[in-house]
Formats: sequence, structure tokens, C-alpha cells
Amino acid sequence: MSQGQLKQRELQEITENTILVEGDDDRAIIDKLCKKRKITIPNQTILVPNEFSEKIGGGFRGILKTIEEFHLNSSYHKVKKLLILCDANNEGASKRFSRIKKCLKEQKNIHFSIPKTLGTLSPLRPNTVSVGIFIFPNNKDKGTLETLCLKTLKEQKRLQMANYYLQALRKNNLLKTPNHRLDKARLHAYLAASKEPNIHIRGALKNQEIDLNSNHYDQLVNFLRSLTDST
Repeated sequence: MSQGQLKQRELQEITENTILVEGDDDRAIIDKLCKKRKITIPNQTILVPNEFSEKIGGGFRGILKTIEEFHLNSSYHKVKKLLILCDANNEGASKRFSRIKKCLKEQKNIHFSIPKTLGTLSPLRPNTVSVGIFIFPNNKDKGTLETLCLKTLKEQKRLQMANYYLQALRKNNLLKTPNHRLDKARLHAYLAASKEPNIHIRGALKNQEIDLNSNHYDQLVNFLRSLTDST
């Protein structure tokens, strides 16, 4: 491997407690949720695939590719716990879980300790990386991070209007959005009516339009707290 290729893989150092997410919105909500719920994770890195390597895109494929190339990062040996968070999309949580586990098992350069169930962290053992996997929205249903966020928007009346807008488009055969991406479209329509219109979850968090104290986040909060346990 050339020095140039190696440099591509050293964009972000990974640390003892690494959280691997699909993109910037995922990272933003994890960061804000930890602050809101007072979750202090020592030696933490929230890792987005394209910051691990410029050659890796985002999304679920980026998650799998980052796992495959994890050993190429010079600081991978520091990692003791790895949380992986991604969307179920239309594939569903169970199938996504199986694909991630298969990818982890195939890695020969790192021994990943694979969890038996979603939302739990595997036992911490010597010379292994303990892994936990969380699949949005709730480790069970199809959907995305946006599916979870929609349940916790502060202005439900505005969300109702956004739903009417999408229904009107469907009625007039103008809705091109695939079913598995409708929650993204629904959230974007809601955010378009904000004081500072922004189609990203990052903007909604900045404008405090998402209620991070909602019990809909409790499952995710408990998952993140697993990184604060030293046992």
C-alpha cells in the first residue's frame, strides 16, 4: 500500500469507545442525546464512514466497508468497544443484523465479539473488540432514524400538515418517493416550514424541534450507556 493510500485511511483516529454511524445526522443526534441525557462516554469517537476513508461512502454499505477496513487504521488496536448504528430501511432489523454479524465474523485481522441480540453489548474479553448493534428505529420495525425522530417532534400539528402534503402528492400521482424513504420525505416536509428551513436532522436539533427527553429514545439511551460500563 502506498503512503497516499494509507493517508486516505487515517482521516479520523479511532479510540477506546468507538460509535460507528451512517452519516452526519446520526452523529449529531447521538452527540446531542448524550449531552441531554448526561451520558459521559470516556475516550469516545463517533465515526462516519467517509471520515474513516475518503473512498468509503455513507449509509449501510459504508458501515460494512468500514468494518472490512477497520484493521487498516493504525489506531484500531485502541478500540475495546464498538457500537454500530444503522437504519433498518425496508430490509428490516433482523436481516440487517444478520448481515452485520456475517461481516464481523469474516474479519480475520480483528477478533470482534459479536452480540447475540440487538441493542446489547457483547461481553468484554481480552484481545477482542466488544460489539453492540442498534438498528433504527427500534431494533424491530422497518424504518430509519427519521422514523424515530418523527415520533418526537414538538409540533405535531405541523407534522399533520406535512402528511396532508404528501397525501395530496400521492393523490395526484406526483409522489415519486419510494415507500422505505417516506419518513425521510415526511420529516423534510415538516422541517421546510421551520423558521430556519433545513432538511437535515442537524438543523432540527439546532432549532430544538426534536424532544430528546421523549421516552421513545430510552432504548437508544440505554444502549449508549453500555459504553459507560467498565465491566
